[in-house]
Amino acid sequence: MSEHEHIHEPLTPEQEQAFDLYNVAEELSDQGQYTQCIAVLDQALALLPDESEIWRLRGNALRGLKDYPPALQAFKKANECDPSNWRVVTDLAFTQLERGKLEIALKLYETVLYEIKPYDETARTDLLFNRAFVLQRLGRLEEAYAGYSEAYSQTNQDEDHEFAGQIVANRGNVAASLGRFADAAADYDHAKMLDPKNANSAWMALWAHMSEEGANLQINDHLRAIQLRTIMDLEPAHYIAKLCVGLLILGEGHPEIAQAHFDAAALQEPEEWDPPFWRGLALALQGESVQAKFAIDKALTMGLPPMLIIPLYWTRDNLAFFEGYAAPLLQNFGL
Repeated sequence: MSEHEHIHEPLTPEQEQAFDLYNVAEELSDQGQYTQCIAVLDQALALLPDESEIWRLRGNALRGLKDYPPALQAFKKANECDPSNWRVVTDLAFTQLERGKLEIALKLYETVLYEIKPYDETARTDLLFNRAFVLQRLGRLEEAYAGYSEAYSQTNQDEDHEFAGQIVANRGNVAASLGRFADAAADYDHAKMLDPKNANSAWMALWAHMSEEGANLQINDHLRAIQLRTIMDLEPAHYIAKLCVGLLILGEGHPEIAQAHFDAAALQEPEEWDPPFWRGLALALQGESVQAKFAIDKALTMGLPPMLIIPLYWTRDNLAFFEGYAAPLLQNFGL
């Protein structure tokens, strides 16, 4: 049990039994069997009630069950047992992030980074990434952009290219939200280069370059169709693949069929902002203006970077929708 390497004296029989139970509980947690995990941890705590890592794992198991109040209590107990255990504060920050307590999460991440200062460089990079993510959620975009840049500067792109790609893709989202087309497109392209098998990075790179075309963007484009099929093949089970299928069908002039694929993507990933946008676009092309407006507004509320709404120019044939909603929205964002 790595967290107990600082224990140099021979373990008592109770300690050995408690750590054995901890290892069993850790395996159960890894398998998502959180209720069973907690039951085993309670046996371990009966033997070793002041062990920080046992309380920490109990907190994470409760978090896995979305049972947040007792999870927070477990983390508090873990911190009382060992105030120097920075992993406890990190897990507590993530729990607060899951609960939507963004300001609290930010303060906790900064406490670990700048006060406790973990020696683990990989963990420090993760913390920088998470701090930037919270800043992004808080709408503090310039700080988030700088935070992602700092996190990226500390990654080993050769050994951890997937995480490096995720950092750059998130920075691209921030650049897009700031309306910086060139920076966003460059970051999405870089993310795709770092992790070429990542469908999301490839999808965002394509979407950003579509957006750069502005009002001249065409709904039918042979090269884009090829790119969409390539992205679909990267991760066929990903919700992005459904969006790609829908966009292909949209380009062929069948918005009602495309909408079904966008709806399927939304069911698969209800927290993502791109399915409702494309659903709204398909609805507008069918003349369903009220539903279309609702879907697009929802996407923007969920965090859709405004620069990515350029495809709304495709709705010009629905004159009432375009003049009454799409055009003012595009103009409002300087697009």
